[in-house]
Amino acid sequence: MSCIVITGSTKGVGRGLANEFAKLGHNVVITSRRQADIASVTEEMNNKSKGRIIGQVCDISD
Repeated sequence: MSCIVITGSTKGVGRGLANEFAKLGHNVVITSRRQADIASVTEEMNNKSKGRIIGQVCDISD
């Protein structure tokens, strides 16, 4: 399967997309500006998906 990178993926549309891709078996890199958000979402998604979820703190606003 492919690897997909989704920014702003701990809330809203980004989180929904990450969740759906992971359920389909894709490996997904999720990013957010907050470590606490990344940790909880990564753990939650890894527990219920076929794909591997990798969380990374990242701020792309600059």
